[in-house]
Amino acid sequence: PLLTGISTEGLSNLIIHYFPNPADEIMNITIGNASEELKVSVLNLAGELIYSFMVNNGSNQTCLSSVPSGIYFLQVEQSNGSKVVRKFIKE
Repeated sequence: PLLTGISTEGLSNLIIHYFPNPADEIMNITIGNASEELKVSVLNLAGELIYSFMVNNGSNQTCLSSVPSGIYFLQVEQSNGSKVVRKFIKE
């Protein structure tokens, strides 16, 4: 059979807020609806891992002082493999 459309199976229901954007030295990340520890990764435009860290529900901060200025992706991954990706700018 010919498949058309996008499967929604396994998509994340995480609520993610991050600020400021553009970011300078510190980025605040708030994650809601998480029932487990999550892996957060900062990726460059080529998809290469800059660094990663683990977070829980609630507010978290990450230091971006060692990250060069540019456009990056913030990827939040659950243990079931579902991911949420957001773009941000580092000044």
